[in-house]
Amino acid sequence: MKTVAFTSAHPGAGATTLAALIGLLWADEGLVFADCDAETGALAASLGARDVLTRPIAGAGVAVVDQVVCRGCGACVRACRFDAFVQGRAGFARPTLAVDALVCQGCGACVPQCPDRAISVEARVMGSVTEADTAAGPVVHGAVEAGADLASALAAEVREAAHRIAREREAGFVVV
Repeated sequence: MKTVAFTSAHPGAGATTLAALIGLLWADEGLVFADCDAETGALAASLGARDVLTRPIAGAGVAVVDQVVCRGCGACVRACRFDAFVQGRAGFARPTLAVDALVCQGCGACVPQCPDRAISVEARVMGSVTEADTAAGPVVHGAVEAGADLASALAAEVREAAHRIAREREAGFVVV
């Protein structure tokens, strides 16, 4: 199995178009495609892909505050170097705190500082990897959630899945 990669540091340079054209020209060679552009990937759409399987990719965790237990003491605010804590939900008899998930880095420094044990760090979905079928061959593509810093890790997941499919199908090429 050989890998053919089309890359560019400049968006709109034509890497996706070249990969799709290669797919149309070499369809009989046994191809698997890997669209590693997790933010604006368009290869699957260019090839008319039909999604077969999508799996979530977990990234760094996010702190979560139990609003019922939190008494708003502020120990977590002092422990958080990312300033991720905000005012909690209204309607409680006492002030509570919550976490801005887009700011939280999931480091967990706040957890041991909470005297009420109201904070936990939970896994969060940061993106997804999708396997799809096209007339030219299977394509694997990914997508990142808004605010997620996961593009390089997601690209690695996409490449790994494409190579796995290529081995299973004894494909001659992986087009990245």
